[in-house]
Amino acid sequence: MAKRKEDTPWVDVDPTRKIGINVPMPAPLMKKLDYLIEHKAIRSKSSFIRDMVEKAADEEIANLWRLHEAVIAYESRKRR
Repeated sequence: MAKRKEDTPWVDVDPTRKIGINVPMPAPLMKKLDYLIEHKAIRSKSSFIRDMVEKAADEEIANLWRLHEAVIAYESRKRR
């Protein structure tokens, strides 16, 4: 596991390179996104989904790092 943000595998990846994934979305979710576009709350489905997935991934990584640090701290206390 990376100890610093600089050591993560995505640091050296070209941010302009796009990789498409085929992810089926439920019809109600697509209607909600249409509603948000219609009422000018978002500009596009793709950019909204991309932004939300990135935010969620960042939060999950932060949670993972906190958990990892807690396990290390617990194990070091346990050894004493």
